[in-house]
Amino acid sequence: MAAISKVELQGTAALRQRLHTMITRGADPQPLLRQIAGIMDDEVQQNFEAGGRDPKWPESKRVKKSGGQTLIKSAQLVNSIQQFVTANAAGLSTNKEYAAIHNFGGEIKRGPHYSTVRLRTDARGNLLRQSTEGLKANLAVFAKASHKRTVTRFRFNNGYTINMPQREYFKISPTGLENIKWAAVQFVFGP
Repeated sequence: MAAISKVELQGTAALRQRLHTMITRGADPQPLLRQIAGIMDDEVQQNFEAGGRDPKWPESKRVKKSGGQTLIKSAQLVNSIQQFVTANAAGLSTNKEYAAIHNFGGEIKRGPHYSTVRLRTDARGNLLRQSTEGLKANLAVFAKASHKRTVTRFRFNNGYTINMPQREYFKISPTGLENIKWAAVQFVFGP
């Protein structure tokens, strides 16, 4: 799992130097790193709950059409985010391959391709329709492998580009950064 975003401690040089000195003298940084990972996880969860913070995420087409919340249809992305702590780092990661395009935005290019569709027919070879009237009168019925009366239709697609807007969920707010700094100060100087 690779981290998509890193947050560096931004504080005074003296605090960083003292923290480094403590760690080199044998102080265990794991409690601090676990606390930092927890703060980062809370921040990301708040981003999902709010639908983006500073700025709000653009609504997806699905949300505009049928309601719900952007980036949370089945909650697979938000549920895949995990904390990690190593000997000298803390962060968040996800194993979803589409996570980066949602976080950073960009273009998804689909190349030209052929596809086939199996449709059901009647005894005369006419396509079966989903209904006899209304909008479904124009829709054919897809065939399963077990259907004997079928016709295969080939389709060519010239390719297309999908423009994904940036919906930065791996983002730490200024308050979150202050919480990380405060955790480091408490680790160095004590509560």
